[in-house]
Amino acid sequence: TMSLMTDISLNKKRGRIMSFYGLSIGLAILLGFAGGGAITHFLGIYPLFYTGSTLLFAAFILVLVVKLPRQIPEEKNSAGVKNKNLFAKNFVRIIKNRELFASYFTVFTYVFSFGSIIVLMPPYLRSLGMGSTEFAMVLIVFCIIFILLQYPCGVLTDKIGRRTPLILGLLFASTAFLLTFYASSLLMLMLMMTIYG
Repeated sequence: TMSLMTDISLNKKRGRIMSFYGLSIGLAILLGFAGGGAITHFLGIYPLFYTGSTLLFAAFILVLVVKLPRQIPEEKNSAGVKNKNLFAKNFVRIIKNRELFASYFTVFTYVFSFGSIIVLMPPYLRSLGMGSTEFAMVLIVFCIIFILLQYPCGVLTDKIGRRTPLILGLLFASTAFLLTFYASSLLMLMLMMTIYG
């Protein structure tokens, strides 16, 4: 989604567009930790898996149905003069833009689900008779896969475009997140985090 954001933003606006991208990541982590903790506290562990999987699948559907543009045109007033870029005005404009909203929502759901895993995994592992060592192993597997796939996925998106890898990634992530609920061994959890990564 980062490369998509740079594709659809004008060179002069790229920093501002990416700042909203970063904002969505920070907000998603915060809500993933807080929301994941609240959902687990009030409803138990399992509804969090369904919430995260549903959000990721919603992002998958959104990216599937929204046509992704090449660039977002600069906003001009009726006299053809560029408007001053105020934070609130740009924020509302970006949120109203379906293509940008799809990108932000995708990042939000992915990071929200990851934040939820950080909150959810320790009690879930305890319920399976595992502890912090297994938790570290699961996160290490995720991180290694995530890091190893960054460059090859970047090359792939440069060759075939952003849409197909994004759709496949969201489909894999939502499926892995949901199936993590059914994993009852360390090996299965590591496999799910491999797919999720």
